[in-house]
Amino acid sequence: MAYGTLNAGTITPGSGNTLTVSEAVTFTGSISFPFMTSYYNQSVIFTGGNDVSVGNYDNSTDATERRTLNVPAIEVEIGGSSLKLASAATKDLNTSGNWDASTYATAANRAGKDFYVYATIPSSGTTADIILSNNSTLPTSIASGATPSSSNSRKIAGFHCLCVSVGTISGHDLTGYIAGDILPRSVWDLFKKPVSAPEGMVLSKDGMWVDIYLPSVSGSVLVSANGGTIAKGTSSPAFHGYKFEQWFGEIGKKLIRQTEFVVASLGANQGTNITGSADPTTTAGHSDTAGRRMISNIGCEDMAGVYWQWSRDPGGSVASAASWANAYDGNDSGIGGQHNQAPYRAHLGGGWSYGLKCGSRGSGWSDSPLALYSSFSGRAVAESKGSRF
Repeated sequence: MAYGTLNAGTITPGSGNTLTVSEAVTFTGSISFPFMTSYYNQSVIFTGGNDVSVGNYDNSTDATERRTLNVPAIEVEIGGSSLKLASAATKDLNTSGNWDASTYATAANRAGKDFYVYATIPSSGTTADIILSNNSTLPTSIASGATPSSSNSRKIAGFHCLCVSVGTISGHDLTGYIAGDILPRSVWDLFKKPVSAPEGMVLSKDGMWVDIYLPSVSGSVLVSANGGTIAKGTSSPAFHGYKFEQWFGEIGKKLIRQTEFVVASLGANQGTNITGSADPTTTAGHSDTAGRRMISNIGCEDMAGVYWQWSRDPGGSVASAASWANAYDGNDSGIGGQHNQAPYRAHLGGGWSYGLKCGSRGSGWSDSPLALYSSFSGRAVAESKGSRF
């Protein structure tokens, strides 16, 4: 079977030489293109927090491993130069020389922050230098001493560090982890990442990426950030279910559904709410009425007993009358349309004073998607991007 025809003419290969074809040539078979090295070989994936491989993520009991990023052998093209890291390397986050800013070698300075891994062109040879940075665009310095630029540096991975120490929780995947340790399931690379921005997210065991934190507003977008002011029904701006769906959708995310919530919240406190039974107003690092850290096995904060979280699941009954009614309110801008017999939307996890009602299977199905409550927030998820090729 013919796969195509090479027409007569002159071909100029990348070497600058020319090849003249005197007549049309029909060829059969397949054409093999060289592997694209713009990033790195797909068969090697970054891991972090311990000696694990992506898809396994067994958590470590070793304190050093919890703060160590494992960098696989890679091939990467930077500024037209093909570089390699011929063998795997480890980067201890407590080692100043692994950073472009030595302040992050102190665990407390890493707590609740996102970091990035850059491959850079060395001063000589073809072995890429690897540097860690808190800068999302370029490292502030590189080993060669050259001024960092897009011509000598390429971002290839990232990770998030635990905001507040977990303490000892029997049977919990993160028991013993301290502030500044790598959240193992937050490690992403160019092949294993969400379709949205990966900051402040962890990979759930069902394959969805989940926001670590309840949402807060940064500029005109919702973010998953440590210490953020929680977006809710009475915040400014105020958010109901419809508005969360809209804002999350604009950044490649969506409201979590109940089946995803149940998985992502495993390991979180069950049947308890936040200590003080009051609105914490800001994200993360909280403990429940029993003094237990409110964190799930994969590292999601405040899953149960802090805020009810809107779900994209509709309820079985209707929240609006049979007549048409506005599907927006005064908190919306640039939105119109009416709904008729709109279904209720689920809210999950339990609020700050709901006690036994809180947990992985805590849910309510009796509120309109336009409801604005001080104890209602949201939780975003994103699909996995998967392979670039």
